[in-house]
Amino acid sequence: MRINKIFYALSIYLIGNILLRMFLNIFIDNENILIYSIGLLICQILILIPIYLINKDDITSMFKDFKINYQKYLKLAFVFWIFGFLIMLSLNYLINYLILDEAMLSTNEEAVRDFLFKYPLYSIIAIPLLVPIIEELVFRLSFNGIKNKYLFILLTSSLFAFLHILADLNSPLALYFFPYLTIGLVFSLSYYKTKNIFSGIIIHIWHNTLTLILIFLF
Repeated sequence: MRINKIFYALSIYLIGNILLRMFLNIFIDNENILIYSIGLLICQILILIPIYLINKDDITSMFKDFKINYQKYLKLAFVFWIFGFLIMLSLNYLINYLILDEAMLSTNEEAVRDFLFKYPLYSIIAIPLLVPIIEELVFRLSFNGIKNKYLFILLTSSLFAFLHILADLNSPLALYFFPYLTIGLVFSLSYYKTKNIFSGIIIHIWHNTLTLILIFLF
């Protein structure tokens, strides 16, 4: 059952993103900013609903636990995030200026920036809210049947990072695997140490929101 849950969640996430985006591009003109943005949001919601249903029992019990222990859980998660964010910034600097010799963005980050300025309605709802929820349910909660601590943390973090640099595999930008791996480790550790998916969701929402603000500012 646990293996099935991983398979179903990943399939919904990957196939849903591909097929729903293809369907949207066929029937809606992406130059119609408002309608296309609404269509993108609907796609994210259609992916979220079945993933939520797969994990419904765990989510319900963890929410009850989070209401009681949220201060302890978030304090621990934010400590992980501070260290992880500093390491991520250091790795980005190392890749940009010491390895690539110039500031280059990963394809994923480039896409985030493009969507933010072209489809702001979609971006300010999906990137800080829907995407973190979906990714934590897929990459963390759906894997909670893995009992080995190190396998769980390494597998979920690596898969998270790999899918974020998939478009860059044949280029030097694949080095961004390591910054994404770092922040993936933060989310995986937050979940594993608290045994509560809402710890990872909150810290992921915080991280994506901060990223969005930094993009606006710089």
